[in-house]
Amino acid sequence: MTLAFFGGVFAVPSYFIEHARRDFLADISADPQLRAALEEMSVTWRDPVGTREFGPL
Repeated sequence: MTLAFFGGVFAVPSYFIEHARRDFLADISADPQLRAALEEMSVTWRDPVGTREFGPL
């Protein structure tokens, strides 16, 4: 029970966090409509903190 708890709390979320950028970039490459929408948004998007590029890219 303890092993399942720690796996569910730490291992599974960390796997998805680690691979989220790669998977998102693959989704962008596979979907031209998504890519076009992101490119359109990037023109007007302003970071409120001023330390990042557009979104997770």
